[in-house]
Amino acid sequence: MKNILKYSLLILLYITFSLSSANLLAQNKKGAGADRKKAEQAKITLFEKTFKTKKLDSIEIYLNQFLKRYPAEPVGSRFGSDVLYGDIGQRMAEEKRWDKYEFYLSKLSNAASTELDYGIAVDLTKTGSDLNVAEHLALRAIMGYEKDNAADLPKDGKPDSTFIKNEEEQARGIFRRVYINGKPDSTLLNNEKIRKYGSMAGLYAEIAYHNKHYTLGLPYALKAKDILGDKAEELYLKLLAQTAEPAVALSAIAVRYNNGRINDDEFPQIVAELYKKAYPERNDFKAYYEGLRSQLIAANKARISKERLSLPASDFSLLNLKGETVKLSDLKGKTVVIDFWATWCVFCKKGFPAMQKVINSYSDNDKVVFLFINTQESLSEEARKKQIADYIVNSKFNFNVLFDTRKSPEYDVVTAYKVDGLPTKFVISPDGKVAFKDVGYAGSDEKLINDLTAMIELTR
Repeated sequence: MKNILKYSLLILLYITFSLSSANLLAQNKKGAGADRKKAEQAKITLFEKTFKTKKLDSIEIYLNQFLKRYPAEPVGSRFGSDVLYGDIGQRMAEEKRWDKYEFYLSKLSNAASTELDYGIAVDLTKTGSDLNVAEHLALRAIMGYEKDNAADLPKDGKPDSTFIKNEEEQARGIFRRVYINGKPDSTLLNNEKIRKYGSMAGLYAEIAYHNKHYTLGLPYALKAKDILGDKAEELYLKLLAQTAEPAVALSAIAVRYNNGRINDDEFPQIVAELYKKAYPERNDFKAYYEGLRSQLIAANKARISKERLSLPASDFSLLNLKGETVKLSDLKGKTVVIDFWATWCVFCKKGFPAMQKVINSYSDNDKVVFLFINTQESLSEEARKKQIADYIVNSKFNFNVLFDTRKSPEYDVVTAYKVDGLPTKFVISPDGKVAFKDVGYAGSDEKLINDLTAMIELTR
């Protein structure tokens, strides 16, 4: 009996001790967890303090304090060197402190420094500032990208050096075109890495063109054209115009006119200069250019005819700036171009110089009518009319502006035509049907003029 009691007491003591130890261990773990959480929060707080600071000099001080307490973690982690140094490098670039930018860039991985260089070059190009710096960064980004993605980039084919005059620059610009057995490899061209490479090459070529480094930019424009296709070809032709023999460049540009693919506003002037250099003894440029324009319009008509609609056009009766009533049904038998716009619409106004050129080209044709319907304004009617009248007069536009009406928060005519965004243009055929609809402004006067002219000609 005594032995049984003794063993019972021992078991009870063991259980009590075990429970106490387990509780103590749990409390220790809980305390350790709380300490880790507290330490992590302190780290986050100092990190946020560092990068929320607006003064660059203060950021550097806080960053050094942060790194003394928390050494940079491996690349890819939340507090890795690419994150820490990349953010401050971006700030230094925004403030044009290029020596500091280079210092922090040197601490990044090759992939991160490539992305940062490319991003800064894009930003500088958009603002048109520090383009010499942008050119350097864009080229370095290409080299960094080539280093990291050598296995994925095209290796087949030969460099197209036909139009590169300087042998030294030619050697620097060698590019193995994306060709397999003489034809573009669509599998490669659809590869995301290669398409990005094309975009980077196009950026460098664009900057080189603006900096008048035409020979340097040409091979990269060729890369972009080979990879990205049609949208990069105009830049290539602009660089070609500055580096090739005038007659050769003119011939290449004429092919694009013939295909209806000239959209850049610089080409009329480029063509005029090339023609004068290629054929100084001739005085028939006007006839030559009219021939090019005819080819362009014919090609555009063939392309745009596939987009033709045949929808009923809602009738309307609106007042214009002169107080006259304009009714759409009264214009039956004529081609009517309707342009919906608003005073707050930046892209509406950007397209107006091109619209004026189209109006001028049909000034002797009373069978083509242009109506500019102002809509979706928040101004009072009196303020609206005055602001628009002043704008049209000051801009010297010859527009017949009509005022959309509203009986509810929604404007009447723009709603009837189911317009989703401004600017939106409709071409109404002589039979009173909507033949074409065009939304937005692509940023090119030439494209707007060419496309709208083709639409009008197809409905006459």
